[in-house]
Amino acid sequence: MDGKQYPSLALATLMKAMGRKNIIAKTSPIGIESIRVGKTTIPVDAKGQMLVRYRGGMEEFPYYSAMDILSGKVGEKNSRVKSVTPFASDYPGVEVHATIVDNILTRDFLLKPDWVPGLELLLVLAAGIISMILLTWSRSMWMILPIAVMGAGIVYGSLHVFREYNAYLTPMYALIAL
Repeated sequence: MDGKQYPSLALATLMKAMGRKNIIAKTSPIGIESIRVGKTTIPVDAKGQMLVRYRGGMEEFPYYSAMDILSGKVGEKNSRVKSVTPFASDYPGVEVHATIVDNILTRDFLLKPDWVPGLELLLVLAAGIISMILLTWSRSMWMILPIAVMGAGIVYGSLHVFREYNAYLTPMYALIAL
């Protein structure tokens, strides 16, 4: 804003909890490459955005109202609470911010390595060319089966990359090409 960069709510909360006033942003001519808070390097895209590894549905983290914390109702049993966000418990943003803080603290990041866009482009081209060849070879309804198998393979491959390499590879473009 006004030529200055500010941390997100989650990052500002984490900085406050860690007692850090500054972060280090590694930049290149393309944009931001990574953000460092203390000894943790956060992988981000050129705009400084990170992929969030969600832990599950709502209420994965305990909720405490600011009033309960300030009035002392959150007692010793919950003394490990280090960061809070100022939203009602039914607002989903609080869960997103808590998940981002958790991702950073546990260093459990989703990655989008440099090779992913090339692989996504290759999948789009291969899916488009193979489906075009299949559909020009035979216009019958029997071509639905091989195309469906290819679609399932693309989705399975994306899940495999996600699980094995901790990387995000979208199957959407290749499925659209099919």
